Amino acid sequence: MGWLAKTALGVVAALVVLAIGVWTNRTELALRAVEVMAQRRMAIGPNQQVKWASAVDPEGRGPGERPPNIVLILADDLGWNDLTFRGGGV
Repeated sequence: MGWLAKTALGVVAALVVLAIGVWTNRTELALRAVEVMAQRRMAIGPNQQVKWASAVDPEGRGPGERPPNIVLILADDLGWNDLTFRGGGV
């Protein structure tokens, strides 16, 4: 057996041992990864009071001349059964 075959066999053996170690400790590794990601996350700031504008247009336009009000609702992590009809569902 040549040196190249011995080296390849050694690399394959090392990869098998590594794969077995990772598979055996997969839960601990996943939890550690979540812990590291949670520590690197940016902190959430405190709540702030929203000062709503009055009904007076700052540019002095009438109600018919103003652009429409657009509300965008963004929902993250919304499942298929999170919105239900008449309060049904789980």
